[in-house]
Amino acid sequence: MATEIYVISGFLGAGKTTLIEKLLSETFKQEKVVLIENDFGEISVDA
Repeated sequence: MATEIYVISGFLGAGKTTLIEKLLSETFKQEKVVLIENDFGEISVDA
């Protein structure tokens, strides 16, 4: 059984959160998904 893994990275303000929200609501709508977020920096921007 293969497991697909996607790594999304980029600079602050590059649209990563928007991309993830769109993927979850449209592309992976009927699938089970695990999302692991690794926030670097002193301030969590998406929290």
